[in-house]
Amino acid sequence: MIMSVMRDIEAALTDAWIEVRKQLRTNEAELRRRLARRRGELSRPIRAWCIAIRANDTRITAWDAAIMPDHALDRLHEDHRGVVLPHDVILDKRLCQMLTRAVDLRVWRGQSVTAAARKLGTKAECLSYLRKHGQLSWDRIEGYARRRRSGIFVWRKDRLRDPCSRSAFDPPDWVWGGLWNGLGDELPDDFEQTLQRIPVVRQRTEDSRPRSRGLRWICPRCQAEVASVFCPLPVPSIVEYLRDEKRLVRCDADEMPPPPLAFACCACHRIRYWSRANDQKAWNTLVAYLSAGLLYGREVRKPAWWKSHRKQTYRPHRPHITRGYEVEKLLIDGLRYTDIAEQLNLKLATIQGHVRRIYKRWNVHSKRELIASAKTKARFAHGGVDPDAPMLSNAG
Repeated sequence: MIMSVMRDIEAALTDAWIEVRKQLRTNEAELRRRLARRRGELSRPIRAWCIAIRANDTRITAWDAAIMPDHALDRLHEDHRGVVLPHDVILDKRLCQMLTRAVDLRVWRGQSVTAAARKLGTKAECLSYLRKHGQLSWDRIEGYARRRRSGIFVWRKDRLRDPCSRSAFDPPDWVWGGLWNGLGDELPDDFEQTLQRIPVVRQRTEDSRPRSRGLRWICPRCQAEVASVFCPLPVPSIVEYLRDEKRLVRCDADEMPPPPLAFACCACHRIRYWSRANDQKAWNTLVAYLSAGLLYGREVRKPAWWKSHRKQTYRPHRPHITRGYEVEKLLIDGLRYTDIAEQLNLKLATIQGHVRRIYKRWNVHSKRELIASAKTKARFAHGGVDPDAPMLSNAG
């Protein structure tokens, strides 16, 4: 199915490019305008052509990766029993190939949830959570399990799974092709980068026991704690395939800017996510990347199978009172920050963030000014009568 999809898109792009190429050879201004898109919207890498490495991938161990110190993940080590230490991980081409390789769960004899989770680099509880929310599904074969818990499962969905995806391990959309399975092969043989990975521990209250919340990468650029790091790769275009790139581009400034070949967080790379929820915008973005900015979506005919697609059904949210309005009401009543945090069971820093937004919305700088503005607004709402003022008798 993927091959037929790519053949339809390739044929549509080729037909449109043959017609537009004649115009661009004579119209220099139009060619410059289209080449300028490469320095604008196309400078952001697309998510489908990025190598993603999850920090919580259980396949990153001392057996398969170079970790320093090598005993950092060993919870039974005598120096740090029950604790994971911060450590450095060397990401090379071999490790990226192993982590980004597609996982095929379409085994005819079935397999346990634990075995499937081991292939995806996650835990069995994660797959059970996805099944509970309808994002994954499987059938259990009775009579094959010796124990009560060790059942054998057959997976219903027939698509390959992307172990680096954080969206229920779903691969990229079919319109981007099936090359996402071999993105690790696009790295040079001498590629190597060292990243720091730290454990995350959360503690709800001062008396509660600290709980582990997994691992996080330290972005080498912004030093932020992130769950995944990305390495963008160049997107192949129809212009390069037909060897028209060198004929039209006359200077280095008009060439497609190569993405930085290094791992960093999503914000540092300015990665662009893509979906078919918005039909017209999605098609125009797809055509722009596959043609290196030289074609518009209106110039390429859409295949018959193209339609807008949403992963989840749209559900309108019912209006509800947010925490900000609850904090605002308690502030106007004169409560202190600590009392509001205790009453709403929130942290003091969360209350202070709500207060800053409330002050900005009311255009005040203190709680006293907020209470005065609220009373003035209530007075005008009651026809110019102060609701807190005592009622006067009309009797003479």
